[in-house]
Amino acid sequence: MKRRWGMKVLAALLLTTAVLLVSEGWTREGPLYKRSVMAQITRKLIRGICNVGFGWCEVPRNIHIAIEDIDPFTGTIVGLFRGTGQAIVRTTWGVWEVLTFPIPFPSEYRAMVKPEVIWQELFEPPSRPLEPKEKK
Repeated sequence: MKRRWGMKVLAALLLTTAVLLVSEGWTREGPLYKRSVMAQITRKLIRGICNVGFGWCEVPRNIHIAIEDIDPFTGTIVGLFRGTGQAIVRTTWGVWEVLTFPIPFPSEYRAMVKPEVIWQELFEPPSRPLEPKEKK
């Protein structure tokens, strides 16, 4: 029982750390906000770990998006296939980033998948005002 509790606490700490590391504070740039090489390496490692651990979240995310865009039945099927493909891509790139985190490839340790981590869009303000979708 204690081991399960310890694993839950460890998972919560890892998730919290990952969210804080990829939040907006790390993406600021300017004369006072230059990112060090060590910060870029750490960000790539954490991003890779998060993408390996949470790559599967692409499936429910894409099902949700497809249901909103299409209809519940077709959206579930389309989202399932699209999400599975994106989950494979995200997890594969996550493994690549974990294995190659000290190597500056791609240049300046940029992310190869957008968003960098699956939940990144949750913490960004919407780019446009939210409006209800029109039904066809």
